[in-house]
Amino acid sequence: PDVPTTALEALTAFADAVAQMVSAGLAVPGPKPWPVPESAVSLACEALQNFPAEHPARLLHRAYPHALLPTEASKACSEALIMLGLRGGDEASSAYHITAAKLIEPQFGENLEPRQSTSVSLSFSTEQAPHPVGVQLPCGGLPPQIKAIAPMVDTPSQNAILVEALQLAAQGRTACLVGPAGEGKTVLAKRFAAALGYPPAKVYTLHVYKDMTSRDLFQRRSTNEGGETRWEPSPLLTALLDGGLCVLDGLQRLRPDTLAALQSLCSDKDLDLPDGTRLCRHDRFRSACSASSAAPGTTALALGNLCTTSVSGNSQDGSDVPESSQRWLRPVHPRFRLVALALPPGQKPAEQWITAEVIPLFGWLMVPPLASGERAALLAARCPSPDLPTILRLSSRLRSSIPRGSETSASHAGWSLSLRQLLRLGRRVVQHPSSLASDVRRLSLASFMPSDTRASFEEILSQELGEATGGPKEAAMEIEQLELVAKVESGILDIGGARLPVATDADPKLIPHTKFFDIPRHLLRLREIVRDLSLGEKHILLIGNQGTGKNKLVDHLLELLRWEREYIQLHRDTTVSSLTVQASLLDGRVVWEDSPLVQAVRFGRTLVIDEADKAPLEVVCILKGLVEDGEMTLADGRRILREPEPGDEKTIAIHPKFKMFLLANRPGFPFQGNDLFRETGDVYSSHVIENPDLHSEVQLLRGYAPDVDQSVLQRLSSAFTELRRQVDEGLLAYPYSTRELVNVSKHLQQFPAQSVGEALRDILDFDRHDEHALKTLREVLLRWGIPLDAPTGASTESEESLRPSGGVVAASVETAIERRLSAPELAEQWLLQRVDLVPKVMPLKIEARNCTYMLDVRKGQKLEAPQG
Repeated sequence: PDVPTTALEALTAFADAVAQMVSAGLAVPGPKPWPVPESAVSLACEALQNFPAEHPARLLHRAYPHALLPTEASKACSEALIMLGLRGGDEASSAYHITAAKLIEPQFGENLEPRQSTSVSLSFSTEQAPHPVGVQLPCGGLPPQIKAIAPMVDTPSQNAILVEALQLAAQGRTACLVGPAGEGKTVLAKRFAAALGYPPAKVYTLHVYKDMTSRDLFQRRSTNEGGETRWEPSPLLTALLDGGLCVLDGLQRLRPDTLAALQSLCSDKDLDLPDGTRLCRHDRFRSACSASSAAPGTTALALGNLCTTSVSGNSQDGSDVPESSQRWLRPVHPRFRLVALALPPGQKPAEQWITAEVIPLFGWLMVPPLASGERAALLAARCPSPDLPTILRLSSRLRSSIPRGSETSASHAGWSLSLRQLLRLGRRVVQHPSSLASDVRRLSLASFMPSDTRASFEEILSQELGEATGGPKEAAMEIEQLELVAKVESGILDIGGARLPVATDADPKLIPHTKFFDIPRHLLRLREIVRDLSLGEKHILLIGNQGTGKNKLVDHLLELLRWEREYIQLHRDTTVSSLTVQASLLDGRVVWEDSPLVQAVRFGRTLVIDEADKAPLEVVCILKGLVEDGEMTLADGRRILREPEPGDEKTIAIHPKFKMFLLANRPGFPFQGNDLFRETGDVYSSHVIENPDLHSEVQLLRGYAPDVDQSVLQRLSSAFTELRRQVDEGLLAYPYSTRELVNVSKHLQQFPAQSVGEALRDILDFDRHDEHALKTLREVLLRWGIPLDAPTGASTESEESLRPSGGVVAASVETAIERRLSAPELAEQWLLQRVDLVPKVMPLKIEARNCTYMLDVRKGQKLEAPQG
């Protein structure tokens, strides 16, 4: 009743205008907006009634997020709001701020049942209103914490979004935070939980994925030690029954039918579980208990005959309720809350995950990138440095230079530096200001950009930092890497000034040992990794083509530091369960043991995850939750937490020495892995591992083949360098790596009598099926004096010069003389009868004959290539 008439008329007129746009159909070109939900205007008016100082258009956007529409449709909605006198509501922040927050203890009745659960009282104040708005909300039990806790930093925009999320909670609605990756959505969810008094152990994160079904959202089937199947609750169901706060991370990945499963939960707090249990709102459950004369403390009712069952009130997952064909009614805990996190939809129709059915489920809050002033203040507070203005200017320039419509494309994925990456750059530039350009290239994966995109990227770097590829600093780095030495003195590992202490209490059986040669380029990469580790980075991503030495680098670093290693290799069939537990056979019984991941978390070891790009996205998301949120739910119901509650046997504390190395191939052909970097790349400190430069590669080959002439190794490395350059230019598909060259050099070392061309056939024969690739290989190898197809029995001058030790020519190939097959002999005869619709029998004769043949051997036969 207190809503101004003008605002009510404007909101109603906007809903009518959008309805006309939708009904226009094909008559108007371009994308159409979503229909405005029937509840959108009433929800906006209700919020305006409770918080009259808020902008009406801002409240409408929470119920109808028109800014997330495709560009043309969003522009049409904005113009309609301007015509209706609601200009500026999209950009306006909340007019309120929280001035008081206090915890209210629960009150109990005569039968010791709580008449009122623990709640928090919040006061919303504004300069435009003389009296604050008071709100009382169920909470997690701890005193509310409104201010950000270190190392988090308060910013005006995030404080405003937090106020809006609490306003939505006061309306009984579920907030969905939509914004780019790395811009603070997870931090806002944590602050929202702290503001409502939820302890970290009561905050559950569920990382959703594309193939997740509606059943997987709440329950999944598993087996116990006896081999019997049972239902296991998901983090969402655990929060529902235990009164926690659940964070749905990655909402944009869910299919529309899976999202629809949340409708009854978000609107009515009602839910039907796959095991037959029905959940309802707690007040409705109390009414059902009163109607059935249930005993105090009853937490489950049997449906059908409403016979009561007294169950422990501390049950979290329903395991105390008897499992039978009977369906059970259980209450949704009054302290349960849900928060969703999502990336904004793209401009293409396939990227529009928000539909008319999804809009009413949530209250939509935009989390845009921080303003330049806020970014500067945050970076100055976390990592003060005189180079911060340069970093911010470069970040803004890169973000504004992304072509329209390419924001989510793989070619420009590294152009938009997230807040996480800016913080890493800020920490690095404080200690190593001269490496800013190389650090930006490394975090952006500039090496994997298409040639034209990389050229534009390098041009921006040159303009903003005064340095381009091949500049004086690049030449100085080439000279610097020649002087690097890895040494351990007085218990300290030192690689070019980057220092880390060596462990002294490690188990020798868990320390890797590998054959490693200290070539300059690998020492340079090790120095950069050690620098990150010394700055506090715990989780490193090594990404590159196959065969560039990622495993060698990690194993050698762990060997130098004497850090214990746990190893796990992922593949396309890896599941979340197999990632956390593994089955073994003991005395004829299947025993479930902790996986290497859990062992590393528990005992503070270093986990090496190989082939991380081959795993399904749900596994990748689970790893992101462990790294970023410090939380993971195991297949047996236990949880890994950074700050577990004391005495909780179902939680595993993350050891402070736990570290993780992810090894992944670059996305796309020929490795065909998932785009790990685009999904969760900014969570890790990324390092691109490329093939070594010419000098380093020759030195490496020399280590594996000391008896092979150095000129032979130089020609091989030069030829492969040219082949890789043609891969970058798109002329070849397979990126020939150092691993292939090492195998060739080891072959020449073991068999000195064979020529280089013959040794190369072991790795290049597969390309003979591709005429274009074979032609390119012949031209490049001949350019460096390596004949790939020298005539058998004769050696060319270049082949003689490449023969490792002057050995004789290899033996000629023995082929067979073709002979006609002998006359066939009748071996068997069958007679089949076929019955058609018309009653008649059609005989069908089948004969089988045995055939024998012989091949004579003819010496010295030359294999001729087929003509035409």
